[in-house]
Amino acid sequence: MKTGDTGEKLAQLIKKAINDCELTTSEYNEILALADKDGIIDSHFQ
Repeated sequence: MKTGDTGEKLAQLIKKAINDCELTTSEYNEILALADKDGIIDSHFQ
C-alpha cells in the first residue's frame, strides 16, 4: 500500500527523530499536527 505525500513526510520526521535519538518539542508538535491534518485515523501499518 503506497502512502501519500503526508505519510511520506510523517515517516521522514519520525525516522529523523529516531536516528537523532532525540525528539524536540518542535518536532513532536510537527509530527502530531501532520498526523492529525486530515482528521482521519488510518488503520493500516507498513
